[in-house]
Amino acid sequence: MNILAINGSPNRRGHGARIIEAMLRPAVRAGCRAEVVHIYDKRISGCAACDHCKRSAATECAINDAMQVLYRKIAAADAVVVSTPVYMGHVSGPLKTFLDRWYAFVDGRFKARTLPGKKLAVVVTSGAPAGSYSDVARYLKRWLGDFLKMVPVASIEAGGLKRGSPLDPGVLMKAEKVGRSLARIIDKTPGT
Repeated sequence: MNILAINGSPNRRGHGARIIEAMLRPAVRAGCRAEVVHIYDKRISGCAACDHCKRSAATECAINDAMQVLYRKIAAADAVVVSTPVYMGHVSGPLKTFLDRWYAFVDGRFKARTLPGKKLAVVVTSGAPAGSYSDVARYLKRWLGDFLKMVPVASIEAGGLKRGSPLDPGVLMKAEKVGRSLARIIDKTPGT
């Protein structure tokens, strides 16, 4: 039972990272293995639109960068947590570049491969009031869920945040609840 959490913020100890930690703690206690990847620490090039991945029978990309390892980690995960701060009304730039490279998870007929059935949790943090950027959470759930056939199981939106400000205890409680739920869901998923 593996959970891969993606922190799309440059702040390794920021609000999104703290929500991820609160989510993973009960999952690890329940027996899950968990890893956090800080996207800002990775060298990831933009998609070259070369369509190498469409000619390949497996999830494969012609660009040799940090994504080669991340593809394997994503493939091995039973659940993926994607966390992003809202920058200029959307996901952070490095997270968007990372997500663009998920194009390799689609075959030449635009059918999702490797990802269908994997559980998905989304975390969106913002300085604006909670719910102001629900469209960012919907975007992530639409593309990773509807298009790539992952199964969205939770969404956490935390707003009104300023650098160094405390998180609402209710948000952390929800994150812990999501972590416990992920552990139960993954445990009941055939093949995990």
